[in-house]
Amino acid sequence: MGADLGSHASSHYAIGLCSMPNLQSLDIDRVKLSNEFYSTLASEASKSKIEKLTHGNTDLGSHASSHYAIGLCSMPNLQSLDIDRVKLSNEFYSTLASEASKSKIEKLTHGNTDLGSHASSHYAIGLCSMPNLQSLDIDRVKLSNEFYSTLASEASKSKIEKLTHRHADLDSAASSHYARGLCSLPNLRTLDMNGVELSDEFYSTMAYEASKSKIEELSHQTADLGSAASSNYARGLCSMPYLRSLGLHSVELSDEFYSTMASEASKSKVYQIRFEL
Repeated sequence: MGADLGSHASSHYAIGLCSMPNLQSLDIDRVKLSNEFYSTLASEASKSKIEKLTHGNTDLGSHASSHYAIGLCSMPNLQSLDIDRVKLSNEFYSTLASEASKSKIEKLTHGNTDLGSHASSHYAIGLCSMPNLQSLDIDRVKLSNEFYSTLASEASKSKIEKLTHRHADLDSAASSHYARGLCSLPNLRTLDMNGVELSDEFYSTMAYEASKSKIEELSHQTADLGSAASSNYARGLCSMPYLRSLGLHSVELSDEFYSTMASEASKSKVYQIRFEL
């Protein structure tokens, strides 16, 4: 069972954490903190020496969520943030979008949550506006179509180099926007997708946008593609000008993938393939 801190204890806890001159790593799990923790964290964040923060299993209201976003973006040494099963209100994501330029976060891991349309759009804006964010890992995060459409429009601002996306289900519109976004991220070098259900539109859009992609290493796991998607996927992969390493694991492909690959192979820059059924 986790701890439950009242308002005074929560405020003092935040002051203490931000005042510890040698505290580099903080892990908070199943700790119920009042709004005062997050508002105090926001005001004291500039003093913090914390470099890695892991936060799990809690539920924040609107005021706490907004203050938390301000605090996280104001911590001058915070490089790694891992949030899992933390329920955050829309205010977290809208505040994150407005405060993102101040963030020093380089690696963000986010798991097990559900975002509505407004939160999804603001989240995409925030992620693309973080000037130091190099690695993003999203696992079982339900995002609306607005996340993917906003990602596509904001992609040029992104500094993300490595994207890991696991366990998601995208409809046709989201799939198309996602493909366009991925191919438009100017610094994306490594893409790892596992258990992400994508419609045919992802693969057709990827084939069309592939020449813009900067991806060098692509790992794709657990997917089932029909004939049209398979053909477009092969065309897209062979058209990516920087793709050097390709890993396919438990990806069901139709005969059209192989026939299209044979006809498009001369365009490919891939020199390493790992293929496991």
